[in-house]
Amino acid sequence: MLPGLASNTRAEDLLRDSGGTGTLATFATQRQRTPITFGGALPEGIGVLAADTMLAAGSGYELLARSFGREQIVPIKGSCHCGQTQFEVDEMPADVTRCTCSLCSKRGALWAYYTPAQFRLTSPPENVATYQWGSRTIKHHFCANCGCGTYGESPDWSTGKPDFENPKVAVNARLFDEVDLDAVPVTVIDGKNLW
Repeated sequence: MLPGLASNTRAEDLLRDSGGTGTLATFATQRQRTPITFGGALPEGIGVLAADTMLAAGSGYELLARSFGREQIVPIKGSCHCGQTQFEVDEMPADVTRCTCSLCSKRGALWAYYTPAQFRLTSPPENVATYQWGSRTIKHHFCANCGCGTYGESPDWSTGKPDFENPKVAVNARLFDEVDLDAVPVTVIDGKNLW
């Protein structure tokens, strides 16, 4: 069953009920609404699927538009306070990290980790400033206008040592648009004592 819909409602019925115009009206998910629009009428047999994977530990279903054999994932968008730094990622994080190091604790960020291919800066790069400290292996980016800590670039540290062959992008999940972070599990890293 899809949240917010009757138990007998199917995604295919929603598409058919839209009149075949290629536009599926606002599709209800838990605590948010995501408009899905296709560029015109859909051919017979092409529909919309609600993936069987829950987003953000129960905050909603991932929406996929199936078109001509390709899946188009609806990106999660985010921005700083003033909007001059904007970005998007391919999916909701399964969890977020709260680091207790001196920088992260002052920023108040909750970090979601992605590969560089899953992250896209959608605003001009000149709107982003960078701060590095300590070992200078991590680039902490922030909006050059309003100062919001937006994302960082670093090697993968999952083994406890920097893996420069597998870079990661840490996105400040507090900046995601229309996302309920209360439904996402938080892992605390003791950065204060580790680095």
